[in-house]
Amino acid sequence: MKDYFKKYSLIIYILLAIVILVSIRLLFTDHFKNGAEQNALPALSYSNVMQASNPKFLAANSLIVYIDEPEQRFAMHANVIEVNSDEILNKTTLKDIKQSERTILVSDDPSLTARCWMLLAQKGVINLFVYSTGGDEDFKHEFQRDTTIRSGELE
Repeated sequence: MKDYFKKYSLIIYILLAIVILVSIRLLFTDHFKNGAEQNALPALSYSNVMQASNPKFLAANSLIVYIDEPEQRFAMHANVIEVNSDEILNKTTLKDIKQSERTILVSDDPSLTARCWMLLAQKGVINLFVYSTGGDEDFKHEFQRDTTIRSGELE
């Protein structure tokens, strides 16, 4: 047994080191904090949407994050960073976002902004908002059936 251990000691030490490094990586990496179902509640109630008319939007402690260079710019605001959508989870970007008191995501594509909001919310970022112009006509009116169809024609 002693000769067997001496013969394969290098391989055993390498495997042991790999197991220890993998265990450390799994235990101490930055995982998602909350589930998507918990983060969907503010999105469904529109409590994560902020418009430019909101006084908190223009506050000095708000950070505006431009995603993929949107057309609408807020030049009067001092705390502004520009980020590509594929770099939203970089360590430096996350550090800037987590250090701000309030973060507002701005993009021309609403679905891109919503996806970035969901990813950041799952990473544990609080006081995170999506900029909206308030011009979404699709959700202002309730759907009404066509009244010209008679009930007998449906069958």
